[in-house]
Amino acid sequence: MRLVEGTDLRAMSHADWEKRAKAYLDARGLKVETLRGVEFGSDEFDYRTDEALGIHANRDHKGWPLSYPNERKLPSQLVRPIAS
Repeated sequence: MRLVEGTDLRAMSHADWEKRAKAYLDARGLKVETLRGVEFGSDEFDYRTDEALGIHANRDHKGWPLSYPNERKLPSQLVRPIAS
């Protein structure tokens, strides 16, 4: 989150988001494209997504704000390059 705090999210380009996503994964000790070639919905896909995004893997679930009331969601623009 510190990577994007204080940034005008609307002014960031796709390349900026890609850089932020790489930095996010680097901070978690993961490589970019960790999901490349992994079958969507497989156990390995779910494991790698959880490893990359942590609590943000299910950020669009309607119960997420109830489960994590003190957390801010990662911006969609950051999650997309990580999850693809």
